[in-house]
Amino acid sequence: MQSTVLSLQSQYSLPRKMLDRKAAFALLLALCWIKETAVTRVNPIGLTQPPLSEADLLLAVSRAARLLMTHENWHHAMLRFMGEIGRHTGSNRVWMFQVMSYTGTSYTTRYIHEWVSDPRWSNIDDPELQNKVWDLTQPDIQALYQARCRGEMLQHHVHELTGNLHRILKAQDICSMLTIPIVVDGEWWGILGLDDNEAPKYYTPAHLAALETGAILVTNRILRDRMRWEADHDYLTGLYNRRFLVRLMEQEMTAGRNGGFIMLDADWFKAINDAHGHQAGDQALEHIAAILQDNVPSGACCARLGGEEFAIWVPDHDGSGRTGRMREVAEQVRLAVANTPLQWKNRPIQVTMSLGVVSSHNLPDFESLISLADQALFDAKAQGRNCIVVKR
Repeated sequence: MQSTVLSLQSQYSLPRKMLDRKAAFALLLALCWIKETAVTRVNPIGLTQPPLSEADLLLAVSRAARLLMTHENWHHAMLRFMGEIGRHTGSNRVWMFQVMSYTGTSYTTRYIHEWVSDPRWSNIDDPELQNKVWDLTQPDIQALYQARCRGEMLQHHVHELTGNLHRILKAQDICSMLTIPIVVDGEWWGILGLDDNEAPKYYTPAHLAALETGAILVTNRILRDRMRWEADHDYLTGLYNRRFLVRLMEQEMTAGRNGGFIMLDADWFKAINDAHGHQAGDQALEHIAAILQDNVPSGACCARLGGEEFAIWVPDHDGSGRTGRMREVAEQVRLAVANTPLQWKNRPIQVTMSLGVVSSHNLPDFESLISLADQALFDAKAQGRNCIVVKR
């Protein structure tokens, strides 16, 4: 098992944590079934099999996964990935949806990727599939949801179905559907699905093992991108984090590229937490983050430094990083926050910001910039808050 994990890590350039034992086990299972191709399998009458042998399908999955793992953006690579799968299984449609939300009585999915053998089978422009709500009070939908949360691959043949699922497949002219759950960090993330519209299809256990291997590698790519995002972003607000901002500014200043810097702090933030609770405080931070992103120049980097402290770096490509222009940016942000109260439980909560503004022009290094900005912010607090102090 260990040698298989190392081999897969080498093939797809994945760190050890990114390719878990489940992926290796699925691949081994596929290989074991391939070695047993001489054994006769029972195929239900009237159901076709994929046109390739299990071994050829596994090789197709390997090629598809290589495309997925080496592309900079996995979303852009999914069409080619699904095309490899679709052509080598003889499917009419390969698709993916993502779970967007869950309420306890329903969940919502978004149809995000699709490959079709013929344009007439395409569902990508169907508005009903873009934000589809699934009613969990329906017993068959609840059972389907639970199976997907458990990570179960399911083969559906329309002539064997009743209820909601039969209606859904009939509406899309689907004879057979195979669904493979994508489970990321122990949570059901979405589905990789294969539809056959012209004739029902039967997948052998070896076919299923090969396709599950592909789905696991999709999972690993999603997880890799998620880890990259989390390394550079603040989870609560979605802004960049301190580490990313510091790295960016150090690189810019080391390369001799100047810019403007604003350090911001939410006024009387502890009072919001004390009066309304920490959930209101979290909402206030998200509220501020959204306002920052809507009121900074193009190319600016907004970050949450920690707690209720934020920062904005504006590269000086056209003079926009000079202190005069940066004061205008700071005033726009200050007014936007002050004039847009947070709505919390149908009540407005006033939020204001204190801001310290500096420019990297004529400063010797990054540490000097941060120290000067911190002093400007301290002075803004001392002057009564909800104001701007510029240090030159």
